[in-house]
Amino acid sequence: MSLLLIIIFNTRSGTNQNDASRYSIVKLYFEQPNEQPNRQATDKANEHIITKLDLLFNYLIYNNAQKKFEDISQNEKDAIVKILKRLDIFIENPSIVLKYFSEEQKLEYKIQYWAIKEIYFSSLSIFLNDLTREQFILRFLKAKKYMKNSNSINEFLNYFIFCLQEEMAAAHKIADRKSLKKEGEEY
Repeated sequence: MSLLLIIIFNTRSGTNQNDASRYSIVKLYFEQPNEQPNRQATDKANEHIITKLDLLFNYLIYNNAQKKFEDISQNEKDAIVKILKRLDIFIENPSIVLKYFSEEQKLEYKIQYWAIKEIYFSSLSIFLNDLTREQFILRFLKAKKYMKNSNSINEFLNYFIFCLQEEMAAAHKIADRKSLKKEGEEY
C-alpha cells in the first residue's frame, strides 16, 4: 500500500500580469512496509513447528510408530506417556477419539505433549511428578489467554513452557532456576 502526496507550488516571475503563472508539481510517494514477508516467515516457522508437533504426537500416541523421534528412547517415551496419563491428557484410542476433535483441539494437545517432553528433558523434570492436572491446564489456559494475539505457535509454546517452569520452581521454592540448569540448556 502506498500513499501519494501531490504538492503544487505557484511560482511567478516578475510583476507583469500578462506572464502566465508557473506551477511546479512535486509528487511524493510513501511506501508502507509490506506485511506479507513477515506473515510468510511466521507461516513458514509455524509449518516447521507443526510438523515437529505432529511427529512427536504420533510417536507418543501410536504404539506402532516405527521411527524414533529426536532420539527419544523407549524408556523415555514410556516415562513421558506415564506423565501424560497422570495429567489425564493422554489419548488412549487415537483412531477413534481424534475423529471428534477439531483441528484447534488437536493442536492444543500437541502443544501440551511438546511442553511435557521439553520439561521432561530439562533440569526441572524432577518436579513433573508433583505437577497436577489443574496446575497444568491453568497454566495452559493463562498462556493461551495472554498470547491470544500472537500468530506464532513457537512463541506461544515457549511462553507456555516458561510459565510451567516458573510454576514448578515457585512451588518448590527455587529462587534461582539457573542453578538447576543442565549442560547446554538455555532459559
